[in-house]
Amino acid sequence: MPKPKYSTMKEILCFKKLVVVQILSCPNLKDLSAIAFAPKLEFLEIRLCKGLEKVIARVDDDDDDDRTKQETRASLLSELKELWLTDMPQLKCICNDEDLHFPQLKKVLIVDCPQLRSLSVHASRAEGPTIKLWGQEKWWRELQWENEATSNAFDPEFDVSKFFQD
Repeated sequence: MPKPKYSTMKEILCFKKLVVVQILSCPNLKDLSAIAFAPKLEFLEIRLCKGLEKVIARVDDDDDDDRTKQETRASLLSELKELWLTDMPQLKCICNDEDLHFPQLKKVLIVDCPQLRSLSVHASRAEGPTIKLWGQEKWWRELQWENEATSNAFDPEFDVSKFFQD
């Protein structure tokens, strides 16, 4: 049997030039872990994916050493500037309950994702450039934060427009 060309999932799924991803109305989609392999991704919009539970469920290979796993997590969605998540009643987390650094993130829109209780934004990100957040007030009040300082840092950046009111 011929030896496989690729040794890891990362080598198979590498979308080196992918900058924009819009996924609309995929009701059976459970996760989008493959986008973890899009190092230049700047804009991610996911709408009407009723079965989506996690945006990224898994990013590591079991064979990776701890250093490789840390590097993978640090670079995950590191170029993302905008994240729009709407109409996903089953969405529970962005990245398997891990907090990401999102160094370039500027805008986040979350609407009708009632089970999403965390933004998966690492506490250190609160000290960086501001992230403008839009969503529903009820959802915002129910968000869970790593600590109060992180919550306080993002609170002034949250905006509820009339369009998004509960």
